[in-house]
Amino acid sequence: MRQLTATSPSGLIGQKAWSDKDQLLGSTDAAGRKSTTVYDPLTDRATDSYGPAPASCFGSDNKPLASCPIAPAHTTSGYDAGLVGLNAVYYNNSGFAQTPALMNLGLIGALDGSVNADWGAGAPAAGTNIDGFSIRLTGRITFSSAGTYTLKTLADDGTRVWLNDILVVDNPLGGAAAIAGNSPIVVTAGESRRIRLEYSEQTSTASLKLLWSLNGAPDTIVPGNVLSPDYGLSTSTVSDDSAPSGIPEFPPPRSLRAGSRPRIRPRG
Repeated sequence: MRQLTATSPSGLIGQKAWSDKDQLLGSTDAAGRKSTTVYDPLTDRATDSYGPAPASCFGSDNKPLASCPIAPAHTTSGYDAGLVGLNAVYYNNSGFAQTPALMNLGLIGALDGSVNADWGAGAPAAGTNIDGFSIRLTGRITFSSAGTYTLKTLADDGTRVWLNDILVVDNPLGGAAAIAGNSPIVVTAGESRRIRLEYSEQTSTASLKLLWSLNGAPDTIVPGNVLSPDYGLSTSTVSDDSAPSGIPEFPPPRSLRAGSRPRIRPRG
């Protein structure tokens, strides 16, 4: 039930295009000038907007074509910039229930944002149980290189990991520290996916590590700089004006160049 066209009293017609999620993808005025919006497919947040520019300047992905005679105006929005590590929620029980004991950006004690902690026989943080606790980590993971990855956990006790809501590590009971996970996934360079990691501690010692391997290489700790909390905080907006394409920048007037002085002619 979204409006697709609008006709003015003078007969001028404008058009709008929508996604299946009721996101405004583009609008075209009566003069054929189009403006578009591009969304993050994982979060449905608007990340880029373009235009107005001739409708012929845009491809099916609502992004400008290289053949466009102008560089359309462009606004890009950034989210969670500079935040490293997953969102961590701690519970004073092993079933992720009741009111959380505390929340934090990343595991407390892992300063680089990685999931890499060994609590021994102690508590994971002040205000949490020594035994019988659980932690849920959520956010996004970005794969810097293309290839086949395998995510694994090395934990004492149980773990489960989901990527884009698909279970890739399933070891909820756990026990003594052991590696779990053997579900390879194929990704492109720079691809980002939602990640959820659930860890539960029963008794005795406790530890948790998130590992990955690329194309069969040895397992390594997933670096913190590829993990982010996905809070959705708007942290930056950059806007570029429209400009002709392929036109070189003109040099400034002589009187405005560095080191020069304007000339003043006397009257008469």
